Amino acid sequence: MVLVAGCGGSSGGAEGKAQEGYAPSIDPADFSTKIDNRYFPLKPGTTFVYRGKTADATEGDTVEVTSDIRTIMGVERVVVDDRVT
Repeated sequence: MVLVAGCGGSSGGAEGKAQEGYAPSIDPADFSTKIDNRYFPLKPGTTFVYRGKTADATEGDTVEVTSDIRTIMGVERVVVDDRVT
């Protein structure tokens, strides 16, 4: 199983130092749209709902596995909708 996630932001480093670009080597043959991990099943139609308390409020996180497929960098991926409220 491969789970791909990302976020924006900088990784810190010395001020004024130019950061190198991220250029991973991607081979679409290394990926699959079949996610069959029994501990984290991401079958289309599956929805996980998480609730938790912070110092300020109660938060929720709804993760929905869709049946949509999108191609990113030549790799077909299953679309997972993750919303925090």
